Amino acid sequence: MKRLLRLITLTLICGFFMAVVPQVHAISYKFTTIDYPGAQWTDAYGINNAGNIVGRIPGEHGFLYDGTTWTMLDYPGAGGTRAYNLNDAGNIVGQYWDDNSNIHGFLYDGTTFSRVEYPGASLSLIHDINNTGNIIGWYYDASGGHSFLYDGTTWKTIDYLGASGTIANGINDANDIVGLYWDVIGAHGFLYNGSNWLALSYPGAGWTEAYGINNAGDIVGYWQDVIGAHGFLYERGTFKKIDYPGAIGTIAYGINDTGHIVGTYWDNTGEYGFLATPIPEPSTLLLLGSGLAGLVGFRKLKN
Repeated sequence: MKRLLRLITLTLICGFFMAVVPQVHAISYKFTTIDYPGAQWTDAYGINNAGNIVGRIPGEHGFLYDGTTWTMLDYPGAGGTRAYNLNDAGNIVGQYWDDNSNIHGFLYDGTTFSRVEYPGASLSLIHDINNTGNIIGWYYDASGGHSFLYDGTTWKTIDYLGASGTIANGINDANDIVGLYWDVIGAHGFLYNGSNWLALSYPGAGWTEAYGINNAGDIVGYWQDVIGAHGFLYERGTFKKIDYPGAIGTIAYGINDTGHIVGTYWDNTGEYGFLATPIPEPSTLLLLGSGLAGLVGFRKLKN
């Protein structure tokens, strides 16, 4: 009977620590510069769960970087190409422009480039693709500029109610969409779940833009103040500023499901891409360790 009571007590204590100790999450990052060899500057736009990164370099060339190998991405015959994002299957989306400077969206499956355009639009920009193959972006036609969601068959226009303009930048597997809208007050980020809109404005900022969202609902982007541009992470209703150490400006463009963030920073030497790798919170680990040590001590005392 005593052993049973002891087991119940230990179970309750373990449950207590699991309830009061939050899951390990990032409060800081290890920053790594991403610099295309020989390029004057590098922009890193998107990252998938395998850690593959896409972006662009001078001369308007897209690239794919797997941590070791760089692959140039150029739409055949295009005057310029930008690779904006990719999913876990390695499908890459972006934009290119032709000899007449007309802008078109594209999808690249690793072998073939396909043109993707909103029907009747004079230009289309493709910004992201999720793991179900749904694509989001922005188009312009006679009625103005609008965002869209395309599932491979149906096109759906997405406009923030009452906004002067809306740009969809990122999508996750639940089809949650983030981006930018602007009105008479200023520019704001947004989160749209297909039914409801949530405005995202960094506290005190006149300009906020959301760029990427992962499957946990964590959102990255940037905000602007009188000093310059700063990246941000928005998770569980809280903004966290993300600045590359020593940089003049930072923009966070993409985030994967493990919380790795890519973006661009600039300093007095130039402009570079970056990878921010999450570092677990030491205090949380210590608290968890203290809890486990307490359980061991409790068991010894009872024995």
